[in-house]
Amino acid sequence: NTWARTPHPGVDIFFVYGIPHDENARGILEPQVRGGWERVPKDGIARFEDCLVADCADNIRQQEDCLLRKRLAAFGYLTRDGRYQFIYTVCATSYVDQEALIGYVEQLAPNKIFQGPLGVCGFSGMPYVSGASMLLSADVAEKLSSHRQSIVAENKFGYRDDVTIGTWVAQNLSDTSLPHIIEKIHEGVPSTGDGTFVLPNRTGASIGLVTTPAEMHKPSKGSYHYHFHSQGSADMARFHQRYFSTTRIPKSG
Repeated sequence: NTWARTPHPGVDIFFVYGIPHDENARGILEPQVRGGWERVPKDGIARFEDCLVADCADNIRQQEDCLLRKRLAAFGYLTRDGRYQFIYTVCATSYVDQEALIGYVEQLAPNKIFQGPLGVCGFSGMPYVSGASMLLSADVAEKLSSHRQSIVAENKFGYRDDVTIGTWVAQNLSDTSLPHIIEKIHEGVPSTGDGTFVLPNRTGASIGLVTTPAEMHKPSKGSYHYHFHSQGSADMARFHQRYFSTTRIPKSG
């Protein structure tokens, strides 16, 4: 009902779920599924209008790696007919400015892109792009999907799906060595060699507001992603109303 209510031309928005873990959760999704649970194939995914339902749990308390399974299944669905150039996946407490996102991806090469807020996992030392804001070109998303079974089977990071995905990309798709990727992330400078594990080429493309007081939440010209600690739909609605319904942000460029 906020940023995703009306998709921008050239953008399709999907909401990715697993199988609900209880009757309350099932009841929330039922208006979209309308009793079509049998259409979810084993180890696959089914579309119900703008909802994609994967054959896994929807909550990490029921299945620790369900976030990984949902993302990889969605990547497979979205890349199977060649319709999309880019896949952008965000967490539920993210707000996306679609126009700014389109402006950003128009500057990118159409392949070998794996970008977003970068990090190095504290306990494993492996590089990753935050699952809160992960931008992939379709070729990278397709490769992740085509290796889905082995990625899930070899996952060493549990519910940290972004670390699992980042590790696989670093080891299998990047032209840059793993030590170099990690070094550059620690230094806070773009990597070299290809479009994987680079800092976004627009300063402030992703804005972190998790630790910022609500009264200081402000839109930024050209930023396409706002990540804040929303505790529910009401928080997201207030953010939308305060800064995007009543304030016009000048178009970038």
